Amino acid sequence: MSVHPESQHPKPVELSRPNHFDNQYWKWFWLALVLAPLPMFVHYLVWNWQYEHYHFFPLLLIAVAGLAYSRSDGRITSPRGWISWGAIALGIIAVIGSLRWDTPWLATIALVLFASALLASLSGPADATLFGLSIPLWLLVRLPLGYDQLLVLRLQTITTGLTSVFLDVVRVPHAVSGNVIQLADRELFVAEACSGIQSVFTLAFIASLLVSIQRRPVFMLPLYLIVSCVLAVAANVLRVSTVAMSQSWFDLDLASGWPHEVVGYVALAIGIGLLLSFDHLLVAMVHPLGDTEEGEEFNPFVFAWNWMTTASTASTDSISYSFNERPLAGHSLQTIPLVATSSIAILLFFASVGLAVTRQLPDVQNIGLYASGGPLVEPKDDLFANSLSVLRITDHVVVRNGENPRLGENADVWTVEIAGRQAQLVLSQTYTSWHEFCFCYQIDGWKLLNREVDQTSDDEKQLPIVSALFSGDSGQMGQLVYAGVDASGNAVNPPAMAGRLSTRFDLVPEQVQNVVMLQLWVTGSEKLDASVFSDVKADFAKAIAMVSSELRNQVSTIPDEQSYSTSSSSNDEEVK
Repeated sequence: MSVHPESQHPKPVELSRPNHFDNQYWKWFWLALVLAPLPMFVHYLVWNWQYEHYHFFPLLLIAVAGLAYSRSDGRITSPRGWISWGAIALGIIAVIGSLRWDTPWLATIALVLFASALLASLSGPADATLFGLSIPLWLLVRLPLGYDQLLVLRLQTITTGLTSVFLDVVRVPHAVSGNVIQLADRELFVAEACSGIQSVFTLAFIASLLVSIQRRPVFMLPLYLIVSCVLAVAANVLRVSTVAMSQSWFDLDLASGWPHEVVGYVALAIGIGLLLSFDHLLVAMVHPLGDTEEGEEFNPFVFAWNWMTTASTASTDSISYSFNERPLAGHSLQTIPLVATSSIAILLFFASVGLAVTRQLPDVQNIGLYASGGPLVEPKDDLFANSLSVLRITDHVVVRNGENPRLGENADVWTVEIAGRQAQLVLSQTYTSWHEFCFCYQIDGWKLLNREVDQTSDDEKQLPIVSALFSGDSGQMGQLVYAGVDASGNAVNPPAMAGRLSTRFDLVPEQVQNVVMLQLWVTGSEKLDASVFSDVKADFAKAIAMVSSELRNQVSTIPDEQSYSTSSSSNDEEVK
């Protein structure tokens, strides 16, 4: 079938507009809506600024505002139909939810909904609606339940594997342990190479912005996001491989300082260039088929293909985004929602200001984590005496009733010495389920470099333990070992990948399990020698086995659910 040139450049779509009354009042309407979640949104930006891979947020806001200003005809009008009013209603509910549960995340969703409805109401000389510019704004909303961190960890694992394959091809001797590439004379941490502004989220932002700038249809966005993830992995493989080859071949250190940043930005630029190339390839390869000739039967597949490809290859002078419009009829029917919605938005704004001024960042690690009642086990000072070979205990401190929330509701802290360094061995109880300590240290500013699950054993049962490696802003290295056992002394299996779906969102509720967690934390200018750390983990396995033994011996004294409730009530009375 032949291709008709005129089919590649469809005429702009003309959408009828209602007769708006007093358009000057609608700008105050939109201003009130945008202001309502703004105070909590500021808290959201401040909180997320601690994560380097979200440093593109200001650029995102500036880009969307600039595109809206340059493309708009300057007319501020009412919401475009019932879909926009529905988005506004959901946004108001989200603002109320953010105030009720003190969560800036819901306020951010509300702001994006309001902005999307506003952009849908705007138009320009070449656009019937600017709704497409709202696409990048949804990247302001973090994935729930920490799945953004899980995506980064997953891509780091893929990057490590592909980098290892590439280094094998170019004959660079190396070994891989988790997300660490061991060269002959140094280690490369893939987590450091895949973080920062050069991360997958930056390329996802560029991809969404490209869809908006080129006026690609919304249904093409998932494809662009998938390609951005693939290119992020490719760019980071190039980045890590370059550092490894320069170190191995030329003894040139590109893993720190400004050379490391330069390599990162060059890799990012290559990734952006490949993303632009993909967009041009899509336009060149995907085009509409010829019209059905007279006498031929109607082909629904050809019709659907032409509809999709016409939208995806449309020029910048045509309109790709359409928006169903059902205008509100009559002066009075528009006055009622304008006044009512504006009043609600103003009230919510003052409530948001009050909460934003008085609120403190919640201790998200301690919400709903602890079972009621006292500790399940009361360890003695000499619990680990004469049982550990590398860990030399010098002090024991008992912390109860939440005196130090960072250590847990009830904790025992042993100060230990390891190869001339001081460290802490902490027994925290009682958690309702497995507690992922890696997230706690990440919130404190430590960057997770590697996390592995090891299987150890005592005389009776397997005792899996987790070891993790961190780096700090001052160049310090932190090493963490932790494990958990339940009230009966049985081992609690940690997730192979921290934060997997079953631990973040239980589709099938399970019976609450009381868990005692033991952790060992040691820091230094460099990490412990591999042989020393192996002995440390062996000592830690003995320690968690002794805690497990203590719990098995005290099974008969563990309070049941009823006694927990009674104990909780009595504690509440004492507080009162």
